[in-house]
Amino acid sequence: MALETTINALAGCGVFAGLNDDQLRLLAFSSESKILHPGDELFHEGEIADGAFILIAGELTIDHGAGRPVVIDEPFATVGELALVAARPRPTTVRASSEAELIFVPREGFKKLIELHPEVASRMAARIRESIARYLGALEPVRQRMRH
Repeated sequence: MALETTINALAGCGVFAGLNDDQLRLLAFSSESKILHPGDELFHEGEIADGAFILIAGELTIDHGAGRPVVIDEPFATVGELALVAARPRPTTVRASSEAELIFVPREGFKKLIELHPEVASRMAARIRESIARYLGALEPVRQRMRH
């Protein structure tokens, strides 16, 4: 994927909204494109996270182990954004349910951005919290079914 295409994709992603062109370019330099085929695993539950993914096109399925899987098909949706700030085990398994194009944003590239532009840290933390709240909201019906 061309650098300018990656920059535009990062700019379209809510987690990175508000970054200026230089900040997006810095993040794009460390990012990689990834193509998945139907059934390919993006990551597996329990793996130590080393970055986040941005869905450019296609469809992903989050398997929570119980209940109905959650489908992600919105362009520029982020997957695993908490991994930008913490090396924690992945809580779920995510697979491609169609051909999928993604951008991988490594935590190390994100950390470099924060080191060079500390003013970005609080803005990014708020966006990551919002994203996690939406994700947990999507899981709530699954949790309620599991309780009954």
